[in-house]
Amino acid sequence: MRHELKCQQPYYDDVRNCDKTFEVRVNDRNYTVGDTLELQEWDINTGYTGYHVLVAVTYLTDLTPVIQMESRDNYVGMGIEKMSEGYADPKGREHRQALKELRRAAVDLISNTRTPPVYYSTAIDRLNAALKKEMTYVGPDDL
Repeated sequence: MRHELKCQQPYYDDVRNCDKTFEVRVNDRNYTVGDTLELQEWDINTGYTGYHVLVAVTYLTDLTPVIQMESRDNYVGMGIEKMSEGYADPKGREHRQALKELRRAAVDLISNTRTPPVYYSTAIDRLNAALKKEMTYVGPDDL
């Protein structure tokens, strides 16, 4: 499973540089070995920066008995291994989603038309090109 998580400085750079190979989190997502974490750089003043690092969870241990806080949350320690990094304009997410929905609608329209005009397929080609151009990082769930 893939989890999108905020990651503040200096921890983000430490993960990006492979100096930090662990992550401690509240286990509110039922993390398991084999999960992918998309650690998104978060600036406390401006929000998401658009930079992210993908890491694989390679080890998992329950830290709840060790971390004695007033909270009743369950904590886990995760061994992580960097897979890749990238940039996706955080303001462009809505734009990319709109392009995807437009492409789906065009494909549905063509599939429900007996002899679709040539410009329909040209429109889909242009939507695909726009999506590829807009997306710096393309994952398996993106297209």
